[in-house]
Amino acid sequence: MADLAKPLVINLAPVGGGGGVQNALSFLEQLAADSQTCEQAMVTARAGSPIERSCREHGLPTAVFDNGLAGRLAFGAGLSEVFSRGQTVFTLFGGPPWTTRGKCLNIAGCALSNLFYPEVWFWGAQPPLRRWRSELIDVYRRRWMERADYWIFETGVLARRAVELARFPAERVAVVRMACSALVDPSQVRPEAAADFEARLPAGFRLLFLCSAHRNKRLHCLPAIAVELARNGVGGVRFVLTLDEQSEYWHAIAREARSQGVEEAFCNLGPVGHTDVASLISRCGAMGTFSALESFSNNFVEAWRMGVPLLVSDRDWAREACGKGALYIEVEQAAGAAEAIARVAGEGAVREHLVQEGTRQLSTYPSPTAKYRSYLEQIRRARELGPCPERERRAITWPRIQRR
Repeated sequence: MADLAKPLVINLAPVGGGGGVQNALSFLEQLAADSQTCEQAMVTARAGSPIERSCREHGLPTAVFDNGLAGRLAFGAGLSEVFSRGQTVFTLFGGPPWTTRGKCLNIAGCALSNLFYPEVWFWGAQPPLRRWRSELIDVYRRRWMERADYWIFETGVLARRAVELARFPAERVAVVRMACSALVDPSQVRPEAAADFEARLPAGFRLLFLCSAHRNKRLHCLPAIAVELARNGVGGVRFVLTLDEQSEYWHAIAREARSQGVEEAFCNLGPVGHTDVASLISRCGAMGTFSALESFSNNFVEAWRMGVPLLVSDRDWAREACGKGALYIEVEQAAGAAEAIARVAGEGAVREHLVQEGTRQLSTYPSPTAKYRSYLEQIRRARELGPCPERERRAITWPRIQRR
């Protein structure tokens, strides 16, 4: 195991996939270029992950553990013997290692939006046993997150909810706005990958949903929208998905599309590698994020960076993040959603306006370097404040989820 006696530990253990990996890889690129901080830091990562490979490529001191619950528990238990009292542990996404409370200064990046939206029954659509399991895991996540001394959120709306609804100590809550990964840029489009996607994609106006298979993404609403498009005589709109082809969620969407006679509107490519994201976006006409709830979606800045229109759910978290840089849609109202999509697909002026506004909105976000420096500034701030007093920690009161 690498030397853990470093003043700063970058804990990337909770990052397993999705947009978190892209954010972690971007952070590591910045860390590797910052020799002063790099000398004082080490990284924890899952064995065989893109994060571990990046650490090796950049020559970063790394402590690696076996993936899976058993490996994570064993690694966490071992940390109690090697962490030094007074170290700073920065967990990019997730709560701190269990064995470090009271021993280390813990800074936690929090993207668990469903814990702060009591009006959204996030797991309500799951079968009972799976729902109970998910809600039990959320109990653990709440306790896990409470153990930190300082919390960093991705959006102002989530930070405000943490303070106002859950009574997090305001001076220990900060916001670091997201930046587009360096992997997603027109310069990162690989001609061979773009050509491969072009060959696999159907002709027409391609609306890309770059996400995993989860009911929160509300892709199950797409067949009804496709039916409305067909009813209105709007042809050629194609929904491009990146879902695991073995997932029940994809199978349910495909069954519904077939039953409604709109299966030709769907193309599921399966999961796409991080280095291929820019190439895929370059072959699509727009991007969509129709989630019921998110902390922040990488799709926002990716669409803006790649110069494609963005369509998103009409929710407070989306409006704060996107401003005028997106077209807002009530996804569960199929007729209205179809009308909005038809406008984007059929009117070049609408697309051009959305791209221009997206470029303006992107300019308000930090560069990867500025975002990295914001993290360092918050680490400095947390060190100035020191450990969270127990009276402030005990005052945290999580809002009760409204099950309906």
